[in-house]
Amino acid sequence: MTLILLDERVDHGPILAQREFTMTSDYNYDKLCRALASLGAETLIDVLPKFIKGEIRPTPQNHAEATYTKKFTVDDAFVDFEDLKNAIEGQSLEKAREIERKIMALNPEPGVWTITKEALFGLPKEKRVKLLESVVEDERLILKKVQVEGKTPLRINSKS
Repeated sequence: MTLILLDERVDHGPILAQREFTMTSDYNYDKLCRALASLGAETLIDVLPKFIKGEIRPTPQNHAEATYTKKFTVDDAFVDFEDLKNAIEGQSLEKAREIERKIMALNPEPGVWTITKEALFGLPKEKRVKLLESVVEDERLILKKVQVEGKTPLRINSKS
């Protein structure tokens, strides 16, 4: 987590403080936001008085190492049904991890989704399904919570 002074450009100002943060696989977007907000508040409470007293000098960022991304869209959150099926069946650990990370990062918005091509775990065929929670176990993607379009979220166990 980095605390910077704002200037006229986005994410550009000099650094006041940085704190290490370890993210585990049980973090989703909401949990990560809460944890980083708490760490940011603690850091600000610690650093602001020192900055005002002149005990901390801002350090310029290395803009050559900066990376940028775009805002994620609904299309970015799409998971191909065959990739999902292969990840669930244990045929692709790489896809399982990719889908799990996508679910952690893009929920609640824009929301990771697929179109079912066959009935799977009691889910109807040819429906849009949001993938809400998952975990990778034994090199397979395990879906834990999904939402069929127009329905309420449903806990499932794609392990069985």
